[in-house]
Amino acid sequence: MKMRRRKILLSLLTVILGALLSFSSCKAPEAENDYQAFIQKDYGEVLFILAGLSDSLSAYTPLDNRVFLNLQSLGHHGLSQAIPNDLLLEEGGLYVVCSGQNVVERYDSRSLDWEGECYLKNGFNPMIFCPVGKDLGAVSGFLGDEIVFIDLKNMTKASGFLKVFGPSGTEQNGFGDEYSRGPTGMAFFEDSRGEAYLYVASVRYDLHIPGGTGYFRQAGLSVFKVNTDRRGAVLLREIDLESLSNSGYSPGKGLNPQSLFVLEGKSGRELVLVCTGTNGGGVAAGADDGKVLTLDLDDPAHPGSQFAELREIGGSPAAYRHSMDRKRGILYLSGVGGLTSWDYKNRQVLRGGDTPIISGSDPDQDYYSHVLYRNNRLYVSDFSHDRLNILSVSGAEDGSGNAALEYKLLENPQCGDGPGALVFR
Repeated sequence: MKMRRRKILLSLLTVILGALLSFSSCKAPEAENDYQAFIQKDYGEVLFILAGLSDSLSAYTPLDNRVFLNLQSLGHHGLSQAIPNDLLLEEGGLYVVCSGQNVVERYDSRSLDWEGECYLKNGFNPMIFCPVGKDLGAVSGFLGDEIVFIDLKNMTKASGFLKVFGPSGTEQNGFGDEYSRGPTGMAFFEDSRGEAYLYVASVRYDLHIPGGTGYFRQAGLSVFKVNTDRRGAVLLREIDLESLSNSGYSPGKGLNPQSLFVLEGKSGRELVLVCTGTNGGGVAAGADDGKVLTLDLDDPAHPGSQFAELREIGGSPAAYRHSMDRKRGILYLSGVGGLTSWDYKNRQVLRGGDTPIISGSDPDQDYYSHVLYRNNRLYVSDFSHDRLNILSVSGAEDGSGNAALEYKLLENPQCGDGPGALVFR
């Protein structure tokens, strides 16, 4: 069952499937002692861990190298499974994106008390939250083919639901079809003039591609111009990333871009898209076709107008909002098979799928579901074995010795059932 759920998570079917489970908003009795000890210690530094298979929140405390399991149950909206996908810390609040219940929940980051929710709508299947300003952000809806802006302070929707593609035959439709887009990752960018843009990646997941060997149609990128009050946006265009990057697309083998970031690269600010590839669909055991696509932002309304550089990194990678070492210019990637790294300042692979930083005994099955970098430490969720891998990073911090960095596994404590997203308080 554990490996079946891992495949579902990878294929993004967590937002579609998942058995309905009985649910209690109270802390489990066996977790109460952990909760009381955690509260009494009043830790300054805490790493929170989403436990996806138990719909709960755990914590790791570096001060005494301790894990507190199942401190709070997630999903207070009803009896259906929460399926938590994303975790954000903002102004003393912990925000959890729950795909199964179509809500964003808020918890106090010290007491872990539930403080409220923003219900989106039935069938939206929220995936990722992207901050766009103080107490404001956008949420992508995988099944709704939409995004929506929300107000975190008031826990209300700040906009209507915005489609990520427009009518066929217009610039807002990059493919000339009406197939589902499956929006996932997002990146926010504000240029020197104060103009703001939101980039939304679409994986175009489709179980019924004729003649396909995978589940992904051509990858898309939707470009939105964000309103000055950050409470909505206008769709400018949808870009066919396969054509833009000359990826050599064949039916079912889309790039599957699940995460993207605006980072400081060779030519200034660049849009970096991490493309998970076909193994993200769970249809090709051993698939090793992860790629990184870099687009210029010379014209933020037209990403990739000057260059679109696609490089193979292998594995089935994804990255997250705290996955980068900004001093060295490294983006760490996790996924099936192992942990890899990308030098985004020089657009080159440091550790690819063939030379991962860490890997399990079964590269086709072992799934590392999240990676966070902080102060020369890597924190990696090992979904397959319910562990938190903690590694030290040593070497020059100015980027001159990135290829020679050394990594050492320090600890790998048990950390809850199906660990995923991580965030430090």
